Amino acid sequence: MNNEFSKIVSELRNQESQLDSQVEKLKSQVNQAESRLQQIRQAVQLLEGETRPLKQNTRTKHTRPSATKQDVIRAISECLKSTPTIPLEQLRKLAEQKIGEQGKTRMGFKLRFKEALKDPRFQFPQDDIVSMS
Repeated sequence: MNNEFSKIVSELRNQESQLDSQVEKLKSQVNQAESRLQQIRQAVQLLEGETRPLKQNTRTKHTRPSATKQDVIRAISECLKSTPTIPLEQLRKLAEQKIGEQGKTRMGFKLRFKEALKDPRFQFPQDDIVSMS
């Protein structure tokens, strides 16, 4: 039964990872489309001779996507492959650096990091020491 359970968990993790990738890809496409739409509206406004600028979206747009929980889990896993046991604070810094290298913003990283550490792949053999199971 335990083997069947682990197969199901593994399959669900694969599906989760695929869906995370799809969501990030779609978010990027939406941002590109919104940017292009804004450019077209500005061009039409200029051609029609309107002098007042269009209102910008009131919410802040980030040009880079934020890291997801799965992104952070992958970054932590990569760090732990090179160093099997690592202090928590050092792991946080390394994972945050990897996220930045992937072109993601670090906005919300602390929360995603805490969520990611709850993944059963990660263990705490001692206080503030992390390893992979």
